[in-house]
Amino acid sequence: MKVKVDREFQSLIQPLASDEFSQLETNIIEEGCRDALVVWSEDNLLADGHHRLRICEHHKIAYRTVRLNKNSRAEVIDWIIANQLGRRNLTPDQTAYLRGERYNRTKKELGGARYSKKTVGKNAPPKIRTSARLAKEYGVDEKTVRIDAEFSRAVNAIAENFGEEYKKKILSREINIGKAKIIELVKLPVQSQKQVLSGEMSFEDAARSVQDSKRKPSKTKFTIDDSSAIPWLKKQNPCDVLITAPDEKEDIKWLYIALQKIKPTGHAFLMIRNAPETLKTYLNAKTPAGWEMADIYAWMPTKGNAVDICNDAWMPVLHFSTRQSKGLTYPNEKLAVYQSRNHEALIERLVRASTEKGNMVVFDCFARTGLVLEVATRLGREAQGCWKG
Repeated sequence: MKVKVDREFQSLIQPLASDEFSQLETNIIEEGCRDALVVWSEDNLLADGHHRLRICEHHKIAYRTVRLNKNSRAEVIDWIIANQLGRRNLTPDQTAYLRGERYNRTKKELGGARYSKKTVGKNAPPKIRTSARLAKEYGVDEKTVRIDAEFSRAVNAIAENFGEEYKKKILSREINIGKAKIIELVKLPVQSQKQVLSGEMSFEDAARSVQDSKRKPSKTKFTIDDSSAIPWLKKQNPCDVLITAPDEKEDIKWLYIALQKIKPTGHAFLMIRNAPETLKTYLNAKTPAGWEMADIYAWMPTKGNAVDICNDAWMPVLHFSTRQSKGLTYPNEKLAVYQSRNHEALIERLVRASTEKGNMVVFDCFARTGLVLEVATRLGREAQGCWKG
């Protein structure tokens, strides 16, 4: 009997790690294909056993099949998702993707309805939200189910634009930028998405670049030197504050040199990528005598008046100072957690908190499009910066 592979069914089958596939291949070669392949309909569409089929066909090993008793493709898809979620070796992202697929497909079957049961008359059963029903079934909260649904749609969009290989890399965490950032990534231009997925650019740099490109042309005048951070810093006179988003490709030695170029009464604010390895690098970085990391603030983007629902969509802001540093002044509350629509509002807050209007100098040695310099100049500070290229 000829077994056929259905592309939609196959897209729900989570890949095995290379060592897992090798072990399965060894077992089948030595012992034969002990577990039957599961097929559905008269066309013998494969519902389970894709890895075993691939191995058996490659080595010309016989296999058995059993028929799945389901009435529709939708029922088969639900069965495949449930069967995949029963695996013990799924990554958290694979589990989230499958839960999200289940939610999205259920909503589609209901025509976008929020509830899984319709009410008819006074004795009708109570309405149950789809997210609530699935949350109870999987032992998570409703918010998790809804975020999983967004994640599933984002991963599918990436697969459609760049191929199934990228979907596999995301779900296996070979591309590991976090679920929240994958959701936000698909909102960026396709070229920016490609740069992030290929590792050419961090998500933070891509998002900042897109945001900066949407800004209206600045009426303030400032100059960005075409130079790398370290040689540029070595030539500068002392400044009052450094506000910058470091390029991860730059040697961490830049920080030591930069802190030497800040007056002992000044401050440094580093907007870094939200990743353990990045934070660890700066926590362990060598600093000049007297300088230390005083605080770690959190900036969170908002959507309207609400904080972004994605828990890890926040950016650490590292604050370096000395015992001689002037106290920071905040218009309202302390900056421990600050929420705003964009980076510009955050930068304005940092400039106002650490400097006064007049001849105070603000540095940005990774200026990119010059947002820090523009804000500082508009607020009446002297701004200097560089960016190679």
